[in-house]
Amino acid sequence: MSERTTPKAIHGLTLIEVTMALGLLGVFGIAVYSMLNIGMILGAKNTAVNTAHQQARTAMLQMIQDLHSAVSLPALSDVNHSAHNFNEAARRIQNRMSYDVNVPD
Repeated sequence: MSERTTPKAIHGLTLIEVTMALGLLGVFGIAVYSMLNIGMILGAKNTAVNTAHQQARTAMLQMIQDLHSAVSLPALSDVNHSAHNFNEAARRIQNRMSYDVNVPD
């Protein structure tokens, strides 16, 4: 009687090997998904904070510009509270107080 033998190349993987491989693949996939998800959440938060800071900077620069443009000519008077025409002195004071504020676009 002759025995039938199968060649070694025909043997497949056992159920335990397939289960372990799929389990490791699943754990690796979940880890990669979690990292990508956390990265996207942190990126969105960073963008929101940057936008809020830019809006605050723009508002502050606008307020500074408004304050500087609100400086008016002072009404000068003498010790008797009588108003005189001190246009030249008032112009010099205003020129010292005013300066340009560059607001970025």
